[in-house]
Formats: sequence, structure tokens, C-alpha cells
Amino acid sequence: MNYYLVSILDKFPVPLAIGLCLPQDCSIEDVEGFKPTLLKTIQAVMPNMIEDVKGFDKIDSQISIEDLRIIDPKQENADVT
Repeated sequence: MNYYLVSILDKFPVPLAIGLCLPQDCSIEDVEGFKPTLLKTIQAVMPNMIEDVKGFDKIDSQISIEDLRIIDPKQENADVT
């Protein structure tokens, strides 16, 4: 599978999720190992993402690796249905 969801569920007033499409099939463990790179990327774009969002100007937008949750949509859908 090469589609994953990177989510930050508890850091902000509303959950944040970013779709991740990878060029090759990989396991969720591979993506988990990629978290440090994802963290740097998300932190770099975060100020632009929340720049004009009302209420977010007073929120600490710094996130940690522990804030990132990787979700396999195929498994998540199977769990729900």
C-alpha cells in the first residue's frame, strides 16, 4: 500500500490530517520510520497553514514526533466496517 494519513489529533482545537501518497508500496513501519522527516516538513509549512485561521494565532504550533499518528486507511476502514 502506498497511501497513508498523517494526523495530529490532540494538539489543535480541531484534528489536522494530511494525505501521504508514496511512489512505492511500503509498510506502515516504513512510514513510521519516516516520521522525523515528516515532522520537519510539517513544522516548516505549519505557519503558512494556520496564518489566517481565527483562534490559531494564540496556539503553540510546535509539534513533536509523538503528536504524529500514521494511519493506514485500508486497515482503518476494515476496523470500522
